[in-house]
Amino acid sequence: MVKRKLFLMVASLTMAVFSSFASDAYETGYNLFTTNKPAEAIPYLETALNDLAVSPSVYVYLGIAYYQTGKYPESLDIFKRGLSASGTNKRIIAFNAGNSAYAMRDYATAEEMFSLASVADPAFAAPVLNRANARLSQDKLQGALEDYQRYLVLDPYSSQRAEVEAIIRALQGEMVYRE
Repeated sequence: MVKRKLFLMVASLTMAVFSSFASDAYETGYNLFTTNKPAEAIPYLETALNDLAVSPSVYVYLGIAYYQTGKYPESLDIFKRGLSASGTNKRIIAFNAGNSAYAMRDYATAEEMFSLASVADPAFAAPVLNRANARLSQDKLQGALEDYQRYLVLDPYSSQRAEVEAIIRALQGEMVYRE
């Protein structure tokens, strides 16, 4: 019985020290991330993932840090893990997961992730535009056309409006040509 109590006390102390270390790791990683040092932030943010009490935003910062360092598969993996984690911002995580997949030219996954972001927040215009680009890259012309049109409804004052309208006209012409 004494050994069990001693073990529990040691285990409890170890957990408290580790939790404190992980929280410190999150703070350090966050500070490095926000001062544009993503490569230096990654190991700290990875450590922080093991802390149950850490902010769910660690998935966003770590995923973006991997993205900024060109480690797109790692970025996508972190974002996917974040989608299933409790308390995370699914809209932002799915959007960034789509960007990571798109950077890897995995347009089907990018389309899926941008769709998740759009479902999480139907008024969020950016994933609709990016999904249009992913669909266009897969030669899904009708879906791309619908998304470009929807994007202009969601963001009628977009700085990219002229370019999107030109793409819409080109798509409509291509679709007529293919018929």
